[in-house]
Amino acid sequence: RAIGRAAARAAAATATPLLAYPIWAPYWLTPDDVRRHGSVLVTAPSSTRADSARAAAVGCHRSQLVARPPAGSPVVPEELLRRHGQQLLVGEADDG
Repeated sequence: RAIGRAAARAAAATATPLLAYPIWAPYWLTPDDVRRHGSVLVTAPSSTRADSARAAAVGCHRSQLVARPPAGSPVVPEELLRRHGQQLLVGEADDG
């Protein structure tokens, strides 16, 4: 969160559009929740190659995907992985 706040301040100070990759947003938020924060969800198309690379990268982090004691569930729930079929970016809502 601290990095996100710093990036937002830097973008505002330089009048630079800010895009973020909200890893947990598809799991925690609805598009209406995002809009209430003054942002929009944008789907960024990715190639089959990029999709395969993303799936391979996720598979490299087994510690996040498998439940380990004392936790009763994986850090990254299966539902979240299912929702990451598309790359979603969050950008500032266009007031125009």
